[in-house]
Amino acid sequence: MINQTKEKWPLKSVAILGLKVALFLALSYIQHDKPEWLKDLSLIRNAIRAIIFFLGVNVIISVASNTIILWYKHKHEPTRGLHNNFILGIQQIAAVLNVVAVIIGLLLFFNFNPFSLFTSISIAAAAFALLTKDYITQMINGLIIMFSNKLSLGDHIIIGEHRGKIVDITLINIIIKNDDNDMVLIPNTSVFSTAVINQSKQNVRLISMEFELSLSLHIDPDDLENYMLDLIREYPAAIPENSFLLKVNSIHKDFVKYKLQFQMNIPDRKLEKKIKRKINKAILAFSMNLHKNHSLDTE
Repeated sequence: MINQTKEKWPLKSVAILGLKVALFLALSYIQHDKPEWLKDLSLIRNAIRAIIFFLGVNVIISVASNTIILWYKHKHEPTRGLHNNFILGIQQIAAVLNVVAVIIGLLLFFNFNPFSLFTSISIAAAAFALLTKDYITQMINGLIIMFSNKLSLGDHIIIGEHRGKIVDITLINIIIKNDDNDMVLIPNTSVFSTAVINQSKQNVRLISMEFELSLSLHIDPDDLENYMLDLIREYPAAIPENSFLLKVNSIHKDFVKYKLQFQMNIPDRKLEKKIKRKINKAILAFSMNLHKNHSLDTE
């Protein structure tokens, strides 16, 4: 996960950047001065050239990305969610550019001209792009998600059969943590091909619970509704009473399938779990009491 940075560069980052600049200047001086001991050491010359190229590009990327992030944080501090996504997107772009710099640096080390090499293998490059088009699509989709405010780190979403909290967004996947604390990796393309419900963007959260009760218990739906309403009334600040709904979903040979719905005005996951647990216990207690009374009546 990406942590929010402070409005000033951390001392550690400044120190590392200073060391990179110092090393870049030292190697540039050596390359320009061309000492005698270096003339017969072609591998070392190539290594110096590759390191100079990588350090130069890396310093530019570091300065540019951190400056953009600090500027954006200063300008958009009140904005929630988009702030984290923007930082995530900039850092992912910086990482990709650094990887490209490493590849070009390696080509320089092995004394290949990267530009002529790329030109000569244009057909192979086209074939490679065709084979990796799904991967490239994933990366593009990931960047679109990062630079939008539709999905943000910390949002609770439902996508397909999965639901949970977004803990990270990468160039390939969205990673969510579900109610069982499992990490679920969802491909970025799924966000654009599947209906996504972002519960964190709603003013209220609709809770739905389904359960089954045996037909042999002869349950009166009104009695069950009143029983559940008494439970809901224990949380007047969190659950408006007029949002409560209990309905029969379907009737089968041996059981009736019910659906319970209510709204929560307070976005509190711990309270939501507590209420759900209490409702489940109440349904079990209601069923057991009816079963016990039914057994007594038949004796």
